[in-house]
Formats: sequence, structure tokens, C-alpha cells
Amino acid sequence: MYDHPERFSITRSWLRPGGNVYDYECNAGMTPQQARQALSENMLFLRSFASSTPQLGDFRFRDHALLLYSRQDAARRF
Repeated sequence: MYDHPERFSITRSWLRPGGNVYDYECNAGMTPQQARQALSENMLFLRSFASSTPQLGDFRFRDHALLLYSRQDAARRF
């Protein structure tokens, strides 16, 4: 997202005060507020995954698996 913001409809990004989080504006998709709300609503589900679990195998694949599982139809299986 940082390297190719146009792929994600990001029109502008900046580092928030404190220097550890980027904020953004976009012309399609979720606004930062909607993204924070979705994260908040799904935090319990996301925390159920350790950085490495037998179900997900190597921790390097965890984030990819979470993206797959975040699809609403997949999430209903848990």
C-alpha cells in the first residue's frame, strides 16, 4: 500500500504525529474511520490467531491466512 498507493485508491498519505502510524485519504474503498471500525469489530477474531499456530503453519503465512479468513463467508465457519 505504501509503495503503490494508486492500487488501493489512496490519494494522499501522511505520518501521524508520533511517527508510527500512517493515515490516508482515498477515493474508493474504506475510509480510515471505516477501517478502524472494522478492525475494532473483528479484534476478538483476529486475536484468536497466535503468530504461529499448527492450523496456519509458518508464521510468515499468518497474515495471508487472516486476509482469506476475513472474508465474511469464511469467518462464519469459526
